[in-house]
Amino acid sequence: MPYYYLSLGSNIEPAKNIAAALERLRTDFGNLHVFPVVRTEPTAMSSARSFLNTLAVIQSHLDAGALKAYFNALEESAGRDRSDPDRSVKDRQLDIDILTESSVLDFELFKAFDEPYTQSCVEALHDDRDTVTLHIHNQPIGHALVRL
Repeated sequence: MPYYYLSLGSNIEPAKNIAAALERLRTDFGNLHVFPVVRTEPTAMSSARSFLNTLAVIQSHLDAGALKAYFNALEESAGRDRSDPDRSVKDRQLDIDILTESSVLDFELFKAFDEPYTQSCVEALHDDRDTVTLHIHNQPIGHALVRL
């Protein structure tokens, strides 16, 4: 069963939406690994709202296409209008992307992605100055790599 490496972000009620998404992933896919949650400034869009971002790894029997459809439905349930052609440059309740998949669990794969929010999450493993603590199933998420 493959591992899927994910990025999650939100800048509309971000603490609520990221926590709810992680809870849903835990419920629907079982154990997941979650990187620190970091506050980042928007890139490639104009907004006064900062984002909360994190990285996660899940395992799933779904193929990448079916999993992306699941994530799109999850984004829509959080309030995102996926039919809006400008959705990529607007504030969003939730954005979940599949960065890559692998047959092995290897957190080093996240280092291959150069988006600022991705690198901020990786760097937060060693420097927690921009991290935000959320609680998922009564477990704090935010300052270390955790398994839910």
